[in-house]
This record gives sequence, structure tokens and C-alpha cells, in this order.
Amino acid sequence: LDFDGVFHPLMSNGLKFIDLPNFENFIRKHSDRFDFKLVISSTWRREYTLSQISKFFSPDIALKLVGMTPVLNTTGDGVRFEEAQQWRAFNDMTSPWFALDDDHYAWNRVEQLVWCHDKFQEREIGVLEDKLDALFQEL
Repeated sequence: LDFDGVFHPLMSNGLKFIDLPNFENFIRKHSDRFDFKLVISSTWRREYTLSQISKFFSPDIALKLVGMTPVLNTTGDGVRFEEAQQWRAFNDMTSPWFALDDDHYAWNRVEQLVWCHDKFQEREIGVLEDKLDALFQEL
């Protein structure tokens, strides 16, 4: 889960987390079908602890935060995907997953990415709902 470019524009001029309510409402709406576990991949994980980051979220959503991906000492295409894979392996996570991010180059597994362009609004919600519906059909 990324922040900049997902919950607020990358160049937000001080307006932070303006689309966080949309995300939280989405999670609440679908929590009856899915046991969401939220993992932070945002660069904010370099400056804040998970405890500090949890305070940005409503208490019920903060309870779904389970970790932060490691920061790899590398750059380039697919780096966040590699960080996510390392986190999943270390935590023995085998369940399906999705990434919300505005940087599609950071992920080299496009089918798991919900590409957000400075927002989490109707288009992004629709894409994620379609992915969850397809996943629900498989279960």
C-alpha cells in the first residue's frame, strides 16, 4: 500500500490523505467477504514506524495493518514487487494480494497492481472491485 499518489496527489501542497476515507470505506464494504491484511510499501515506511503510520488510519482499519515491506538497497523497475515478495516469503504469506501504487514501474507483476494516478477514487475503486470479484469467483 502506497500513500503518495494514492491517497493524495504526489505534489499535494500540504493536502495529505484526502482519499483515505474512500479507501477505508472500500475496505469496510468488502470486509465481510475478505480478511484484508494491509502491508505498507510507501516510502513513508522509511520515516515512520508502523505504530506511527497506524495513527493515519481509523482505528478499525489500523487493526488490519500487519507490516511494512523491507527497504531494499536497490532501485529500478520492479523494486517494490521484490520488496513485497521478500515480505511475503518472510511472513509465510501465500494468499492472493494486490498493490495500490501510482508508480507502475516499481511493480513488474501488473496483474496484481491497481495503478492509482494521484487518487483512490471511482476508477481505482472499480478496478479493485473487479479484481476482488474475480478472486471471489475463484475461491
